[in-house]
Amino acid sequence: MSEQYSNFNLRSEFEYPVFVSLKSLSAKMLEQNKLPKKDIISGFIKKSKTGTFLILSNSIADKMIEKWFKGLHNEDERLYNEETWFAETWDGALKFTFRLCKFNSSSSSINNFHQSKWEIEDFSISSNFNLENKVSKAAFDLDNAVNWFGIDGALSGFGEVNTNRIPESEMFTDLEFENQKFSLTVLTGFSRKTTEISYEQKLSTTLIVDFEKKQTREFTLELSNQVRNLLQIITNQKIGINRFTLGVEKIGKPISINGGVIGYERDDRRENWFISGTFLPKKEKLTNLEIRYSSVKEDFQTILETWFTCTKIQVLAENYLHSSFYEVPVGTTLVMLISGIDTFFAGQKYKNSKKELSAKSKLQQLIKLTSDWENFFGDNYQFEMEEFSSFLIDNRVYRTHGTKRKSTVYVERELVLPVKRLSKILRKFILYQIGIKL
Repeated sequence: MSEQYSNFNLRSEFEYPVFVSLKSLSAKMLEQNKLPKKDIISGFIKKSKTGTFLILSNSIADKMIEKWFKGLHNEDERLYNEETWFAETWDGALKFTFRLCKFNSSSSSINNFHQSKWEIEDFSISSNFNLENKVSKAAFDLDNAVNWFGIDGALSGFGEVNTNRIPESEMFTDLEFENQKFSLTVLTGFSRKTTEISYEQKLSTTLIVDFEKKQTREFTLELSNQVRNLLQIITNQKIGINRFTLGVEKIGKPISINGGVIGYERDDRRENWFISGTFLPKKEKLTNLEIRYSSVKEDFQTILETWFTCTKIQVLAENYLHSSFYEVPVGTTLVMLISGIDTFFAGQKYKNSKKELSAKSKLQQLIKLTSDWENFFGDNYQFEMEEFSSFLIDNRVYRTHGTKRKSTVYVERELVLPVKRLSKILRKFILYQIGIKL
């Protein structure tokens, strides 16, 4: 049994010998789904924890490198492929589309056999070279989300939904992000991976997006980031996207024998998309959930609508997640959180004045707009809130401008508890803005 493109995700590690074309394929070759017999070279593709690399052992790559270094380029410029490259495994089962390859290194063996190593930053694995530039359908496989949704949907294979179980899934329609309309379907069930010697089945959650108009990969990636950010804000835990599936399988004309239909022509345009820099946290089961899907299920359509149409909340949430989830120093976390709040209230002025609110006033306004904000402080909550605000702003100013103020502290650990309190207030504020009250 040949390896299937659907067997891989962003954590997969593999190595294959491949035939490679360093030129874009003509429309005819794309339609025929094959590499040209001329100008193909041998190489290896290897994906590991450190990245995905293409190793080429041919003088054509040498000429590209030589041409680059003879050109007028800055020292910090990197050599990238100028055209889309294509490759396939020796049996032709796996097709690779390399959109962005960065020259990494070169080496020579004893007999002067030159090898060049290219880091692949954007590529797809599929069964078809003739992929779509814009897609009408995308699917995102999520880490750590099964026990939050808890939906009795069903997955069968890769992007193949058991039609008898579709009514048991969750579907949200008429959503809009950056003026583009789409629907979102949540499926929780079993996905499977089949090889020559094994059959593996895992419980997983897949989000399927159907666009009203075809969208670019860049737009699809940004939408997936926003979906992930929303789920991380709600669960307050790290959630990664471990697989991107783009495109659809088109069903064509019926295939008949002796007057009977035995099947249909299929044009599989689905691709397993790999993009570097994707956030992949450690896979863990979500625990200690304050908010469960069952408690927000009735309002989740409205929550999604609010989230996707409010850019200010998205930006504020990104600041919160980046500083709170991605293990940055506490001083940097403070700077990022205050900066996000400052941006959220940008342009707001004091009452009966043309002067914009100060950073401290913006922070205090956010706190007071948070439901039950008094519970974050003691009995004298107004005074404590003002002292708390002054402390945070003074230390933010010191860490950005070096200016010492009354409440400035120099030891980072003295910021830990105040910054944790600020993070909790900020998350509660974000949730309240999208219709979730803790």
